[in-house]
Amino acid sequence: LRDHEPSIYGLDLEPKLLLGDWRAVRLQNQARPARCEPAARGWLIPQAVQILPSVIVLCLIWFTPESPRWLVIKNKREKGLQNLNKLRPAKDAQNGSTKAEIDAMEAALQEVGGHDQGKWLDLFKGDMLRRTWIAWSCFVFLQFSGVQFINSYGATFYVNYGLGAKSFSYIAIGNALQIGSCMFQIIMYDFWGRRPFAIMAGLFGFIFLSTIAEVGAHGSLAPTAVNTIVAGVIITQIFTRWSTTNAFVVGAEIGGMKLRKKLMATCGLVNMSAAILITSVLPYLMDVAPGSAGFGSRVGWFFAATDFVLMLFGIFIIPELKGRSLEETDELFNANLKWGWQFKTYQTHGIGAQIAALEPKDGVTEHLEYVV
Repeated sequence: LRDHEPSIYGLDLEPKLLLGDWRAVRLQNQARPARCEPAARGWLIPQAVQILPSVIVLCLIWFTPESPRWLVIKNKREKGLQNLNKLRPAKDAQNGSTKAEIDAMEAALQEVGGHDQGKWLDLFKGDMLRRTWIAWSCFVFLQFSGVQFINSYGATFYVNYGLGAKSFSYIAIGNALQIGSCMFQIIMYDFWGRRPFAIMAGLFGFIFLSTIAEVGAHGSLAPTAVNTIVAGVIITQIFTRWSTTNAFVVGAEIGGMKLRKKLMATCGLVNMSAAILITSVLPYLMDVAPGSAGFGSRVGWFFAATDFVLMLFGIFIIPELKGRSLEETDELFNANLKWGWQFKTYQTHGIGAQIAALEPKDGVTEHLEYVV
């Protein structure tokens, strides 16, 4: 389920944003000279409305079983087996498949050094160095795919062309489409894998950002050109969501069993650093005021170029890890495969392959005897 979690997070996040947008539109439409919302309530009410889903998640998380693999790493085998029995079909617990899976996890743990989860410097040694820069690159692409540009340029464009009154509606449409995008990813991740989403996010991001940059660079715009940019801004959000989700999926699994947690921690740092850089530089590049670069929509060319690189990165570099266990990931990188597509067809033979065979696929668990 790890490939579904970022999309599920998006399904948790986007309805909050959509609900906040709806409330903001209501406040905007109800505002009259005699009954305008006070400044405090004007921004507090949409924020308060968006808190409700988070409170629900906070209450339900206490009923979520802890990861069996994490419990095995923490030397809590029996608790791990109990939780795995909860997560798997009852017949798997009865025929011993869950016990065999826990046994295989323990054996895999011993292969990578037991309960020692490695040092931070191990991220830059051996095949982990390759995994680290791939994961970091995915999070850099997350921020450089154009999401910040779309958020900044879209709001400015709406105001400059007299569409400020409709801006909340446009943002709400974008959020609604992103909900559909998250649901599409949840369904298709098991069929397509990781690489296609990176490739398509880069390709379509390049197309729509190039369109926005080219059309928006021509000063006064005709109504058709204005509508083209509005559509481009809204649709581009879908593909930046694909890039965002893919970064978390790839980052969460590429570290394997031993250094996964440390790798994701550094990915968070890279993500925030890239976000700070983009949000600091972007206003200077877009602003037309004296002392600024004044590129306006032409900044979109930079992000379009980045998306084109993301497409190539997805084709050649990102490893396809669909259906692989974390233990298999270690074996795959130890095999020194050169291109991303080779990971899909490589046949693993170690403990990781046994664990993958024991995990349910399409609701069916393969029965595999585990031999010590």
